[in-house]
Amino acid sequence: MSATSNLKQEAPLWREHVTQWRDSGLTQAAYCRHHDLCPHNFSYHKRKYSTGLATVKHKPSGFVRVQILPEPPHHDPLSLHFTNGVRLIGITASNVSVVKQLAEMLS
Repeated sequence: MSATSNLKQEAPLWREHVTQWRDSGLTQAAYCRHHDLCPHNFSYHKRKYSTGLATVKHKPSGFVRVQILPEPPHHDPLSLHFTNGVRLIGITASNVSVVKQLAEMLS
């Protein structure tokens, strides 16, 4: 058997090893020890076949990605001053309907 045909037969085996290693979560050294592979040969084939393979699967860290939203601009709340001395303070967009009802009752 020629050296070229021998390499062609080994290519699928190395591709499979590289894929299995990526999915295993093991270090390269641990994977090579477990499968009795030469680490130098494994590294060579990993680089050779790395294009087009799935990315390394990482164990979840327990952290989640969050997006920090900008804080809305702070506005001092509005207040109403009635001629009879009554004041409504702290009027915001969320309580305008209540303030409207109070203002109708007080005016």
